Amino acid sequence: RRAAKSLRRALIDAKWDVLSVLPVDELEDGVSVQPFKPPLEPSQTDFDGERRASDAADKLIDFLHLFNWQAQWGFPTDGRGHIIRDPNILPVGAIRIQIGLYPAVEYVIPPGERELSITGAKIEQETQKRRKETREKVLKEHPEIATYLAEDDQRLELEEERRAGPCHSLSGLPIVH
Repeated sequence: RRAAKSLRRALIDAKWDVLSVLPVDELEDGVSVQPFKPPLEPSQTDFDGERRASDAADKLIDFLHLFNWQAQWGFPTDGRGHIIRDPNILPVGAIRIQIGLYPAVEYVIPPGERELSITGAKIEQETQKRRKETREKVLKEHPEIATYLAEDDQRLELEEERRAGPCHSLSGLPIVH
């Protein structure tokens, strides 16, 4: 409740319209930012409202990550798990924010998964090495696409940061080469 009140105040200070703050039981852990989803009927579909809501959700998630909140993008669902597509419940262009308990973040790899984890990390390192080599080869043959690749790298990096957030599980396993 304290986090919800704090976030409400920050959103109001940022000149966002805050419709209501309601306590709800049985929420998932963490923070879920859920943008408006339009009705499925073609005559009522509002893609502009969906886009505005998704953009607002992305911006809010980025903001929350700056303060080490474990916020994630989610779908607005009812008590039975069905996506809410009713503009009378979640208005066009709006987002719903659900704040549950602070999730546990420590994860220790079970002994049976240790080798798999180390192998996975080695495969990822090898993949990154091959991508770099391929990229260098392509840039030598086609230097005119350097700007495009740099922009694409920045976009992918931002997207990865946005998805991952600042909080990570702890495995305690150093990778030895």
